[in-house]
Amino acid sequence: MKCTLAGMLLLALGAPLPAQVVGRLPEESPFRDLRYRQDVSLFTGYYAAGRDPAGVAPQGGPTIGARYGLRVGGPMYLVARSTLVLSERTVIDPRLSADERVLGTESWPFLLTDLDFALSLTGDRSWRNLVPELTTGIGLHTDFRSRPDTGNYQFGTGFAFNMGGGVRYVAGDRIEVRLDFTDYLYRISYPALYFAPAPDDTQVLPSTQRRQFWKHNLAFTIGASYRFWR
Repeated sequence: MKCTLAGMLLLALGAPLPAQVVGRLPEESPFRDLRYRQDVSLFTGYYAAGRDPAGVAPQGGPTIGARYGLRVGGPMYLVARSTLVLSERTVIDPRLSADERVLGTESWPFLLTDLDFALSLTGDRSWRNLVPELTTGIGLHTDFRSRPDTGNYQFGTGFAFNMGGGVRYVAGDRIEVRLDFTDYLYRISYPALYFAPAPDDTQVLPSTQRRQFWKHNLAFTIGASYRFWR
């Protein structure tokens, strides 16, 4: 009897164990590989301009734009983006008295064009169809006007730095929906006339105000992307 039990035990120990699964099966994982390296996007949103003391810089307004992204390796993307801001601004003549110097509000669209680096926080994969990102870059702003206004103020063309982030929702193999926010930082410059006394002995800005300073401006956009080229 003892020999029989010992034999059965040896057979049990020698029998192959059933296969075991470690971790999740691929189809059960919350991560999905992003197979395409390039994307093009169209977007719209709103641009919330930061306040300037004289109130003459372009104001906030709706936006439309386009974006191109290229994954250059791992979680890193190179991004080119253009955003048209449908803005207005107040025009003043600082040589007039305080109750006369505001000449009105004019349509003043301007373009933001930038080249950025984007970092995908989930690498080259999505997590539950979501891809959070951080971005930073440099570009230009321009209002397509080569001359100052009546009061000698000019928004013109200049550098615009940016930083921000967003999230992409992978809606299909090639289609994504994206939500982004961006802080644009550019310089405002006031003409000397803004600090000179008018006939009523008032002036647009006090002498303690800096003639040049950097201003933060926030943009919020939503768009759709098409991905291609593996």
